[in-house]
Amino acid sequence: MAKKQTRRSISVTREAYDKLKLYADKNDISMSKLTEAALDLYIARQDIKTTPARGPTGAFGTNPAGPAPLPVGRRSTDAFSF
Repeated sequence: MAKKQTRRSISVTREAYDKLKLYADKNDISMSKLTEAALDLYIARQDIKTTPARGPTGAFGTNPAGPAPLPVGRRSTDAFSF
């Protein structure tokens, strides 16, 4: 029996979408599965805690210190290298 899926959406640039689609098509994998695998890999490499945090307002994902910086010399588009 399949797990219940919840549809969510994110916005990406046209360039990122085209890269995702091209890679997924060439490797016979769905764009969703590829995105999930890339996210899992990124989180594992960054040792990111995936438990939702509750900030002072009670909103999920609030981080008073702000987001973690990217490594020096890397652009956000370089985060995933397969």
